[in-house]
Amino acid sequence: MDRMLPVIDAEYFKIFKKDDTGVYATCDDFDNALFPAMQAEAIAIRAVFNEVISLIEWELRAFAIKPLQQNSKLTDPFKDNISSVIKRVEHRLGDRLDTVPGWTIIERVQEKNNSFKHRKGFLVLEKKPIPSRHKVRRQEAYEAIEAARKFFLELHKRLRR
Repeated sequence: MDRMLPVIDAEYFKIFKKDDTGVYATCDDFDNALFPAMQAEAIAIRAVFNEVISLIEWELRAFAIKPLQQNSKLTDPFKDNISSVIKRVEHRLGDRLDTVPGWTIIERVQEKNNSFKHRKGFLVLEKKPIPSRHKVRRQEAYEAIEAARKFFLELHKRLRR
């Protein structure tokens, strides 16, 4: 993301500079010029969300292996659904994951990530009568990265006790 955003910002700068000189005859022309840069930015941010969630799920599955090694009746966490894995990790932790710093942000990112993957960014319809969409913001991508870092550090610390 740190490599993509400066390139995207440079593109925005060029477009706004052209707009200042009156190159775009209409608002639609200006919007059309912005569209590729806006899409590139959204893709970069969504890629961060997707990678953070993939990493979290992979690591949770890895944390869930230890109980598997101790109890042959448990299933392979790499084949289980993520909610089963979370329960197994919470059991090993002796506490809920929402007590681990960063988890609430990770859950929000997970919901947002799923909405982009499965509903083109639309919120779950049961929550709002009129469909609306999630927006992608750079700050949220950086928050997701920082939340994952805090979460892993604390989870490792707690599970090593």
